[in-house]
Amino acid sequence: MRDIREFGVALRLSIAFGLLLFAMGVLSLSSIRQVNEINAKLSLINGSNSQKYRNGIDMLGTVRDRAMALRDIVLTDSDTGKATTIAMMKKLQASYASNAAELQKAVNADVFSTAAEHRLVEGLKAFQNEAEPLIAEVIKLTLDGKKDQTKPLLLNQLRPKLTAWIGALNKLIDYEQALNQGVGGKVKAASDEFKSLTLTALSVAALFGIFAAALTTRSIIAPLAKLQQSVRQMIAGDMQIDRIIERRMDEIGQLARQISTLKTHLSEKAERDAVAEHHQYMIAGDVFIFPKSNESDTAAQTHLAKLMLSPKVQVDFNNLKGSIPVRAGVDGSNMDVCAQAGLAAVSDPSRQVPNPEMRLSPDAHGMVTDAISNFWNTDQSVDEAVAALQSALSM
Repeated sequence: MRDIREFGVALRLSIAFGLLLFAMGVLSLSSIRQVNEINAKLSLINGSNSQKYRNGIDMLGTVRDRAMALRDIVLTDSDTGKATTIAMMKKLQASYASNAAELQKAVNADVFSTAAEHRLVEGLKAFQNEAEPLIAEVIKLTLDGKKDQTKPLLLNQLRPKLTAWIGALNKLIDYEQALNQGVGGKVKAASDEFKSLTLTALSVAALFGIFAAALTTRSIIAPLAKLQQSVRQMIAGDMQIDRIIERRMDEIGQLARQISTLKTHLSEKAERDAVAEHHQYMIAGDVFIFPKSNESDTAAQTHLAKLMLSPKVQVDFNNLKGSIPVRAGVDGSNMDVCAQAGLAAVSDPSRQVPNPEMRLSPDAHGMVTDAISNFWNTDQSVDEAVAALQSALSM
């Protein structure tokens, strides 16, 4: 398995960011799933179950109202009152039929409908089929004036049927209410699960974030801090090199190797400069010779000599000649780096070394030159060349 330090900085940051995106993606997908589940359960409560519950309540109300209306029909002697009550009962019957049709449709369309719901709805049809003919018979006997037959029919046959019918409707209502409560409990459980999942996912995302931050700090920020310290040391003159970071194969390792190369160059330059500070500077020069003449010519020669030795003329002249001024007190800032180095060297008496021509007579200098030329251009031995130099310098 590859060491993570071999990965580039961009790749490592991409990995850390990818981990965070992955955690966020897992959290989002889980959240969507939980929200969809909660939404489905709420839709079940607010939709099909609520409609079936309302239909049951409305059907129960119509049956109870019809039972009370039958009592009024039997007890009243007014033909107008009877007609009004019978008309109301027909409306109640139509309302019951409408709610029963909606209930049946909801049970058939709802994929979550249970077998118990189907049994309860079918049972309501059975109770209705048993009670409806008796209701019609009671109304007919009442209108025919046969109260002596109506009362026993109402009390002994119809009332038990109506009671059983109302009981079946109550069972349906209680069952739908229990279903809603059960779904509500499931919604609460799903909500609690979603809360726990969200907290867990956020905790995992936080751990991923901490891990990514630690990874970034350990593999990127800490090495950069070391490089920053190395640069500070370099500025302070400490050219020691830490080779550990240079072993990395990423951008930080490349930067460390470049800084190391820079340190090496600077160290070598410092060493060269230190050695150059102790090098001796050989002085040589050209001269202007004025012929000896009368007194008026001497004044002109003196004026020319002063002009030639003035600071500005010395700088301009030596910039063209490629040498340094023969006098002190000149501004060499406009001269090249070689001339500036020469000025610095010649200003230190300990580094000044005269040209051999200044120490030798013309004859001796000529013999030295001949000895060197013979050694380079003939088969003369080293010992013979040394003897020739010694002879020339002894003159």
